[in-house]
Amino acid sequence: MGQFRDVLLLLSRLKSDGVIHDYAIGGAVAVSLWAEPVATQDLDVIVTIAGDAHPLDPLRPLLDWFNQHGQRFEGEHVLIAGVPVQFLLAWSSLVQEAVATASETVYDPADSESPTIRLIQPTYLVAMWQTDQGADTPRRRERAARLREAGLVDEALLTELVSRTRT
Repeated sequence: MGQFRDVLLLLSRLKSDGVIHDYAIGGAVAVSLWAEPVATQDLDVIVTIAGDAHPLDPLRPLLDWFNQHGQRFEGEHVLIAGVPVQFLLAWSSLVQEAVATASETVYDPADSESPTIRLIQPTYLVAMWQTDQGADTPRRRERAARLREAGLVDEALLTELVSRTRT
């Protein structure tokens, strides 16, 4: 639990330092925290970048910050407290909305100094996976089914979100 707490503290620092505008956790970790555990090898953090980002290298401010602060890279991951974290730029208006409307809660209510955690809401996760740019894969369809079975997907909102991306 301490390692994940350290990741959340670093995400808060990135935001307070103005390196990122906002972030939200997506992917399998979000599904695991909303519904039931699913296997994953990394933590997906979707970010919006503060200020003007270069269109061909939008994550450069974030990568530069990590280099300046001695963070280790392993492939496409940044190792934060031993946790492989993949940073993804919010790639569409739907994903930007998902980050902006993420659910925010205290990570460990028993800890008075606990950081907050921002999770993409289940309906937005499913909508992101169902759009053309969302890589609708069998694994993601299974995860969407888990969220639906748990009663966490607002089907009316999902229909509206998906239809918005197709117009």
